[in-house]
Amino acid sequence: MKESLFIKQNKEKWIDLEKRLDSGEQDPDKLSDLFIQVSDDLSYARTFYPNRSVRLYLNNLTQKVYSKIYKNRRSSWADIVFFWKEELPKIVWDSRKELTISMFVFILSVTIGVFSAIQDSDFVRMIISDDYVNMTIENIDKGDPMAVYKKSKEMDMFMGISLNNIKVDFITFASGLFLGIGSIVIMFYNGIMVGVFQYFFIQKGLFAESALTIWLHGTLEMAGMVLAGAAGIRLGTGLIFPGTYSRMQSFQRSAMNAFKLLMGTLPVTLFAAIIESFLTRYTETPDVIRFVLILLSLVFIIGYFIIYPIIKKRQGFSTAIKDVRISTQTYQSPEKHSILNDTELIRASFSMFHHFFFSFGWIRTCMLTIACLTIIITLYSYLPEYVNYKEWIFFNHFFDVNMPWYIHVFHVLNLAVILTIVLWNINHSVHLKTNSIIQFWIRHFYKSVLISLLLYSIVLIPVTILMLIVMAIITPALILILAVSIIEQCNLFTATERTFRYISKQYSSVVGLFCMLCIFMSLYYLFIESPFTYFFIEFILLNFKTEPETIRWVYISFYTILHYTGICFLLPLCLYGTIWKLYSLKEIKSAAELIRKIQFNWPGTK
Repeated sequence: MKESLFIKQNKEKWIDLEKRLDSGEQDPDKLSDLFIQVSDDLSYARTFYPNRSVRLYLNNLTQKVYSKIYKNRRSSWADIVFFWKEELPKIVWDSRKELTISMFVFILSVTIGVFSAIQDSDFVRMIISDDYVNMTIENIDKGDPMAVYKKSKEMDMFMGISLNNIKVDFITFASGLFLGIGSIVIMFYNGIMVGVFQYFFIQKGLFAESALTIWLHGTLEMAGMVLAGAAGIRLGTGLIFPGTYSRMQSFQRSAMNAFKLLMGTLPVTLFAAIIESFLTRYTETPDVIRFVLILLSLVFIIGYFIIYPIIKKRQGFSTAIKDVRISTQTYQSPEKHSILNDTELIRASFSMFHHFFFSFGWIRTCMLTIACLTIIITLYSYLPEYVNYKEWIFFNHFFDVNMPWYIHVFHVLNLAVILTIVLWNINHSVHLKTNSIIQFWIRHFYKSVLISLLLYSIVLIPVTILMLIVMAIITPALILILAVSIIEQCNLFTATERTFRYISKQYSSVVGLFCMLCIFMSLYYLFIESPFTYFFIEFILLNFKTEPETIRWVYISFYTILHYTGICFLLPLCLYGTIWKLYSLKEIKSAAELIRKIQFNWPGTK
């Protein structure tokens, strides 16, 4: 075919595509169809008109569409709508057995709580603290039994309740690692507490007032607890019932679906906190209005989490829902030119950590050495100052400004070592041209120290909600700057300029991925502060006669080991996924893989 005829037959299609790009076409599926068409034309042009301008024109047009597709896919709200409209209802349907168990446990535990309170009037003080009971009795005597909801300012109350309820949801979820039994135990305890708390007001002749006040926010709050319990049970079922998968693959599959179910729970929990902080305090609101609000909350829960999944099942779930991809038993390094979504990056992060930790003995030895040295130095320097061992379980003690200077130095060096190990692993996995391990460390370790110093300085700032947001925004940028500097063999100043070029218009997705990875890491620390670790060490000490000072040493040593071990072995998980995001961002910007395919791999090319 002559070039002029080829252009004549296709120019309308190309002009239409340019108009769509200029008008800001936002439909990624439509753009994907157009991309396939114009890429076919480009392949034809490269074969028959390799030295003509039409090839260059089509090459530029194809790259524009390619970039537009992935930018839209990463920034579109369509994925969020799709999750709530299609994906979450399917997960809820698939988790109906776990939801039934969770609901049954909650109702049973509430019933047990009420029955126990009826049998023993002092049972309420065993479950709820004496201070809270006495305060409530004083409020009842003053004629304002629900005054507890009016003590704090609205915003302060919202922040405190939100953080506490989300923490409980995550602990309930993480406890599912104990074959699902841990989630059931926490659900059982919370249900008993709810039953006892409600019956306490019934005893005082305040059933109607307490029910309208408590369940105004409690309807959504308890629903969130049941959903978090179901997510934890599903997490455990992957270990108990692997089916045709290996136990690790089954756990990976159940964990991803359970985590998505937990994410669907969080908005319910947050909205419950909004109601409790801004509406529940107005106890003078007419009973009819409060009853209607409770009824609306109940209708939403039943409608969205029970009826809607049944309707979607009968209609057929969307074919666009992708099942959780299961990693192969053998390690496969991600392609450096591939564009991975956040789920794939999280899976790749776990896979890379597992592979390198178990394949390279020196990495495992190095991590254990870091943890042991830091634990020993911290205990030697800091332990005698703590009389109350229970204070040691709080994470902020590890980054106390008042700690001896050499502990701060150790923290910075430890972080630098972890960063360097992770970046060496990534270099190794993509077969970049690097010298020996020793030369690599000599050339790049000082960069890791500088970035670690900046990161550690941020951590030392007193923790507030604003500072957590600032840390979430700044930390990924510093990590990527270091990664660019090492991977592209440039200084930190040049790396800073390149990093901001890569992440422009895409940084929100980087922060989102980093926060998701940090959530996985935080599950471990939430679990440390759960009753399970406390009961475990109490059970161990129960079999030994020990002095109070010995108990103090055991507690502080135990929690110190758990915290520092978590830093050394979980921080790389956050780093792997965040750094690997860099390759996706570079591919979106440069379309290097597209150009490679056009030049070498596509059918019909020379």
